[in-house]
Amino acid sequence: MPVYAGVALAALIKLRERDVIGKDDLAVVVSTAHGLKFTQSKVAYHSGDIPGVDGNFANPPVKVRTQSQARIKVFYIVFCARQGPDPT
Repeated sequence: MPVYAGVALAALIKLRERDVIGKDDLAVVVSTAHGLKFTQSKVAYHSGDIPGVDGNFANPPVKVRTQSQARIKVFYIVFCARQGPDPT
């Protein structure tokens, strides 16, 4: 039976509250979740398309023309931001 990251995180919190895991102990929660799960709900949240949800932490989606351009932009943001002008 798989243990999901949310369950593991909840267990970590409970164990910390019960002092089974001490305040100075190192604990690791393995999370195999990735951004490819539940993409529609993520897009809806960040687009402001879920009725009754404020979206206080929303980052409006940025549309790019092709996958190649998206990769270039991400590469630029992550690796090159301090080394020159935006290539796109």
